[in-house]
Amino acid sequence: QLLMLQLLMLQLLMLQLLMLQLLMLQLLLMMLLLKLLLLLLLLLLLLLLLLLKLLKLLLLLMMMLKLLMLQLLMQQKLSR
Repeated sequence: QLLMLQLLMLQLLMLQLLMLQLLMLQLLLMMLLLKLLLLLLLLLLLLLLLLLKLLKLLLLLMMMLKLLMLQLLMQQKLSR
């Protein structure tokens, strides 16, 4: 009887250990997910920065075009 009880206690302990391991795994998984999320956020930020740079470039090109148009207009007026 005592032996059975001890065996049961041992099994219970092993079960608790397993549950603890499961918890640890869950924690690890959560950490990995968090890291992934952070990486995605970083990527998004980089993309946003790139977009901003492109927009600036586009703006610059537009300004240059405007200047060119103005120059052409002036030349036309001068040639008349």
